[in-house]
Amino acid sequence: MPRIGLLRLAKIHEHVLYLTPPVSTTRSSLMTRFTTPTVETAPEASKHTLEAVKKAFGLVLNLQANMAESPELLAGYTALWDMFSKTTLTPHEQQVVYLTSNFENNCRLTHT
Repeated sequence: MPRIGLLRLAKIHEHVLYLTPPVSTTRSSLMTRFTTPTVETAPEASKHTLEAVKKAFGLVLNLQANMAESPELLAGYTALWDMFSKTTLTPHEQQVVYLTSNFENNCRLTHT
């Protein structure tokens, strides 16, 4: 693959090219691992929202837990979720919208 500075082009699909960092085998260059916050370890400003999510759904999804690192992001996402749930769409129709959006955005976790 051709190199461009510290990046290299990687052909993933027939017509799609992605920029990826060069492959290295040294331990110090491995990808940083992030821990997913829990209700207990999340920033104080996010705890109330995560507790409400856990109470409503019985668990906190990783998506919401990771958003908790930015209380503003989590609050915005939760507000949009609440507004969407108050539309005239039935719960079944709402799920169709969610799944269609996930499929169209190539979400690997939710549409398969």
